[in-house]
Amino acid sequence: MATHNQPHPRWPLNESQRRTIAITLAGIERDLHQIAAAARQHPRDSRMVRYVEPVPAEVAATLRRSLAEIQHQLGQIADDLHLPPQEDSITRLLTSALLLDEVAVEEIEPRRLRGYGEVDADTAAYLNRELPKLRAQLAALGQLLARPPL
Repeated sequence: MATHNQPHPRWPLNESQRRTIAITLAGIERDLHQIAAAARQHPRDSRMVRYVEPVPAEVAATLRRSLAEIQHQLGQIADDLHLPPQEDSITRLLTSALLLDEVAVEEIEPRRLRGYGEVDADTAAYLNRELPKLRAQLAALGQLLARPPL
């Protein structure tokens, strides 16, 4: 019997095809988990994010059934093709997100905002003082996550 690491004799795929299908199905599965989480509980608002248009409670049961059906179909395809599960490094995902956040902070520096119009001098001074602090905090958090376990 074939394992996750061996191609299925009935539906042969080369390594690139297997990897592409596995990555795609894993991405769909991640999305299904997000949908299920949103259906279970409305995300908590924060200072800069207010979540609107929650999943209606009256749709939750139908949504759960649909998610289960899709998850079953996805699992069936993965099993039939003997696709290996994808491994996601949580710390690598979080570290990458923080690096993107650092770049995003650079993109809102006053010198970069000039493309949207001249930035008020006092506002520019404030941003030039505060944004480096935020960027440094994000970098420190990323370094903390990137540390190897003791």
